Amino acid sequence: MNHVIDSVLVQERQGGHKETVGDFYIKWIVQVDVIFVCVYSRFFRLMYIDQLLQLVQARFNEMFDARALANQVCACVR
Repeated sequence: MNHVIDSVLVQERQGGHKETVGDFYIKWIVQVDVIFVCVYSRFFRLMYIDQLLQLVQARFNEMFDARALANQVCACVR
């Protein structure tokens, strides 16, 4: 997981938000300062991972009112 954080997520590689590391696929969505990550075995062909990430992101936004929080962060920076 440290490899993924260092080489993939921190550097925010161009292109798709997916990577293969060893026996695992990693997909993620970046939202301001929050990264939603899904790690699963490459031996499974899971077709719903993109939708799962989007649902988790939407639920997070609902629970924590993430857009208002992002606006507060931006207002403090100004």
